[in-house]
Amino acid sequence: MLFHTPLLRAINLSIAVLLVALLGAAYWLAWRPLPQTAGEMAAPITAGATVVRDALGVPHISAASWEDAIFLQGYVTAQDRMWQMDLLRRRAKGQLAEAFGAGALVADRDVRTLGLGEAARRAWPHVPPDLRVLVEAYADGVNAWLSTHADALPLEFRVLRYAPAPWEPADSLAVGKLLALDLAKGWEDEALRARAYDRLPADVQAMLFPKLFAQDRILVGHDVPVAAAADGDAMTETALKARSRCLVPFLALTGSAARMRRLRSAAR
Repeated sequence: MLFHTPLLRAINLSIAVLLVALLGAAYWLAWRPLPQTAGEMAAPITAGATVVRDALGVPHISAASWEDAIFLQGYVTAQDRMWQMDLLRRRAKGQLAEAFGAGALVADRDVRTLGLGEAARRAWPHVPPDLRVLVEAYADGVNAWLSTHADALPLEFRVLRYAPAPWEPADSLAVGKLLALDLAKGWEDEALRARAYDRLPADVQAMLFPKLFAQDRILVGHDVPVAAAADGDAMTETALKARSRCLVPFLALTGSAARMRRLRSAAR
């Protein structure tokens, strides 16, 4: 009789209602924004096209023209990665704080000082016409998805309670500049080289900033041969130790603490 009491029935009903509510929320917030991988849809392209996803979910696009294919590329990229796209755009244009608050102001200040977004905006009018058509087609594809899925955005937008702005062609350039910056991890060494190169003797320049190496292997084409050191690696190491003692004060003036540590270690 214990399992048939009104209290137990109320508890069971409450649990059932809660499960249904959780399943409904999971469908509405997480399942509904997932990409459409079957069926047909209308799109402003010149001819019929297909998007087929393989076993890994990677889309393969067949279209009658490059413009149609790039339009569909923008559409399916927005399907899969709209949150990532908007995050990269905000990072490139210095707009993270608008979504994440004051904690992102430092990152926004740094990237705005570099001017990636402004550089992209200024570069857009100079894009060749044939490439401009494709970049615009990509933006049109992204915006086609945004316009039809305003109520089915990825969960991150709902958590942060904002909607992404329409995608502009210059946004693609800004993201490309951000990715190029992220891949250019050697900019500190390049800055040091720009400051130090002309102040050093020619032999020290050749030692610290060599242009060719005896160990280089050219895969395609030809290059000028590099003569090996007269006394082998020992001579190079000896020269490095001797010259590094002179370079430490110079590098202290140019502010390269990491290089100072390496040269002090070599000079011991």
